[in-house]
Amino acid sequence: MGISLTTQREPNDFNASKSTVTSVSYRHSFDNNVLLGATVKYYDLSHTTAWDLKSEAGLGYKYALSDAFSLVGMAWLGSNVRSNASDFVYYSLTASADWKLTPIVTWSIVNLRYRNAFDTSYDFDTPAVGTALGFKINDANSVSVGFTREWSDGKVSDNEIGVGYKYHF
Repeated sequence: MGISLTTQREPNDFNASKSTVTSVSYRHSFDNNVLLGATVKYYDLSHTTAWDLKSEAGLGYKYALSDAFSLVGMAWLGSNVRSNASDFVYYSLTASADWKLTPIVTWSIVNLRYRNAFDTSYDFDTPAVGTALGFKINDANSVSVGFTREWSDGKVSDNEIGVGYKYHF
């Protein structure tokens, strides 16, 4: 179970905020490496009273290439509820390559996402590329920091910097 706080910044003006994102997530890894996940993200859009609420459920698989290196792929279904526009459903496909550098530090070398609405008139074709570092505090607790760049209409739409905390059951 995790919680994170992310700031979305304008692509060409890092001082300008686009939104603040608060996220709560849960992911379970079964013994056969199948993954089941859920995420809820609240977007407080800067300089407005508008907000977005994105909820996702996903299914995936983690493939360990070695004790230190793994690949993860997930397929997600989501709902985007918006305060100032029509709601819609979407899908996303994500992949990551993770490298356990030490027993404490894991580098998520690359995180990839392709996301789009089922009804493409919502103009939600928003791929992303990111990277993150995770730090294991103990068997039950970890923290992370990450950077992500998102696109919309073929142009960079924002840069994200986030911090997170996870409790491992």
